[in-house]
Amino acid sequence: YDELKRTLVASHELIKKVTFVDAYQGKGNEPGKKSMTFTLELRSPDHTLTSEEAEAAMQIVCEKLKKTFDAIMR
Repeated sequence: YDELKRTLVASHELIKKVTFVDAYQGKGNEPGKKSMTFTLELRSPDHTLTSEEAEAAMQIVCEKLKKTFDAIMR
């Protein structure tokens, strides 16, 4: 989880905190795959984030996870 956490934090400057919530491997997942849940805290030091800024940051995060871990967002 540490490598995934580091990747998440490094993927965008607005990500300030990553917390692991849960992992599941079994029925409903492809063989050899697991489902993982994280919470991400996004913050700017000088303004309140707009929905567009948060969504853009999350798009970058999703692309980075796909490229690095072949992750699929659900």
